[in-house]
Amino acid sequence: MATTTESSVPLNFSQCVRSALPRSCWKRTQDIYSAVKNVQTGFKPSLIFDFGAVNEKDIEKFVCTLNQLKGNSYEDVRNASTLSVAVIGMDVMIWNVKELIEYLSSLKSGNRKGPTFVDVSSRLNAPLVRDDMQSMLLEMCDLLLGSLQEGQKTINLDITPSINVTSVFGLCLGYPVIYWYEDADANNCLSMVPLVVNKIYRLAEPQQCVYSFSYPQCLAEILQYDVDEWFHGVNDGNSCMTKTVNVNPVICL
Repeated sequence: MATTTESSVPLNFSQCVRSALPRSCWKRTQDIYSAVKNVQTGFKPSLIFDFGAVNEKDIEKFVCTLNQLKGNSYEDVRNASTLSVAVIGMDVMIWNVKELIEYLSSLKSGNRKGPTFVDVSSRLNAPLVRDDMQSMLLEMCDLLLGSLQEGQKTINLDITPSINVTSVFGLCLGYPVIYWYEDADANNCLSMVPLVVNKIYRLAEPQQCVYSFSYPQCLAEILQYDVDEWFHGVNDGNSCMTKTVNVNPVICL
């Protein structure tokens, strides 16, 4: 069993962070460990790496080093053979390939309820739920499954003009509610709109937020049941969900 730091991070994981990632990430080692562990154990399908200034090569080296860890406490929770790096625009993600393939395939087959799309195009007076997005969902699933099944360790996802990149992020992250807006207009109608912010915490690590997503409070009567059902499905008895209402003058998606 590997020695751990005072933050209960396995020593070999800390060494991986320090050998592969820039110094700006080192102080976030505990957060990185918790986030990666939740992806590797399948509690969530992917993460956006936002723990410091990194580039594609940094995360490639980090994931490669994780894959090479053997015989230590970290291996008790690792599923590193299914991790891949995904680059979407300027963002770098870490994907659990096995979980994402299972999730997307179940959405395509209809065995799992898909996320609800909320249209926040700037031309609207208020956000609204879209019930006509099944073809868009299938197109996104096909795009992601095609890239996953190519077997590449690093996936540079080419988003076609017909697909909204914000929706792709929401789908990859496993959110039950995802935003959509008209591609011709990157603005949205969420300015000063009260948003219900849902955060999922692991009880074993209360400072680590595993999921964080929002939906307009004006649509709560429509969306709340679906969100609660989704949480019931992902909760393994070791999680809790908090809800707060935020209002902001500008929302960037």
